[in-house]
Amino acid sequence: MLFTQSAPNWRCNRAIFATNDSHEPYMQYKTQLECVYHKLFSIWTRSTMLRMPMKRNRKVIVATLFTVMAISSFFVLAFFLPIPLGAPTINVELDRSHPWHVRPGESVQVELGITNDAWLLAAAKDVKATVTTPEGLTVSVTNTNEYQINIGTLRGGDNQNHAFNVTANIGSLPGTYSITIKIYGQNVPQKTLTPQIVVELPHIH
Repeated sequence: MLFTQSAPNWRCNRAIFATNDSHEPYMQYKTQLECVYHKLFSIWTRSTMLRMPMKRNRKVIVATLFTVMAISSFFVLAFFLPIPLGAPTINVELDRSHPWHVRPGESVQVELGITNDAWLLAAAKDVKATVTTPEGLTVSVTNTNEYQINIGTLRGGDNQNHAFNVTANIGSLPGTYSITIKIYGQNVPQKTLTPQIVVELPHIH
């Protein structure tokens, strides 16, 4: 027997194609998951209905719908609560190589890129970053030696960039200084970066 593609399957395939270029990973995941359920449900119910009497068909359809709804609810709750499913993978990068060179009174901008490279539902929870500078350098946002960034939840595929300025104080001695950047969360191991800043001799007027 020859079967042609049904209208729901045609719409499903079109939806998957339309979301492939989307920048929202949740929409791609949701659309593709719904389409998989639809196709499995269509194949199973078609083959089952050909073999079973009508009363049993109704029970099978109800059981199938209940199963699909239960699985869908589980994934929706995992996404919105969020419940981590799998281990998150946090990667941290600086926007450019170091050491960075400054003179007393000058600042250098530090840009931090934080990415969760795990799959969509492997969320990293309560992620934070702390910046600590040695004596002679201060973080301009707080005008102190410490600065904390509250990143929050990073789902798989999420990325955040945070920039801040580090200033060499007037009177800072020439030399190489290391700043400490720590990234950590509830369910991710701590990562530590120690970029260097070279304070050069001041301009002679």
